[in-house]
Amino acid sequence: MIQRRTLRKIASEIHQKLAQILLQEFSDPRLQWVTVQEVHLTPDGRTAYVIFDVLGDERRAREARTALTEVQGRLRGFLGKAMYLRTVPELEFIYASDPRAAEIRLRRGASPIG
Repeated sequence: MIQRRTLRKIASEIHQKLAQILLQEFSDPRLQWVTVQEVHLTPDGRTAYVIFDVLGDERRAREARTALTEVQGRLRGFLGKAMYLRTVPELEFIYASDPRAAEIRLRRGASPIG
């Protein structure tokens, strides 16, 4: 199990890098208004819950989640190159208004990174 402080540091770096990658590497209009709000890692570091928001309505949020899921592999590739991690966590994208986002925040100790 990875130390909690190390997980927070990795989550913070993932948050920063994802925001940067989304701005610089993707031209998909569905990703244009996406903002990465928080990143939470599971205790084993294998999954990163990426809580995002979108400027617009629920339809735009659904489109953004679909686009994020479609580019997940490429995002992980960019993260791997940018962060030099042995294992890049799986990315799970959760819209900020989704009840699961609140559940993850509570489960992870209500100390968001981002």
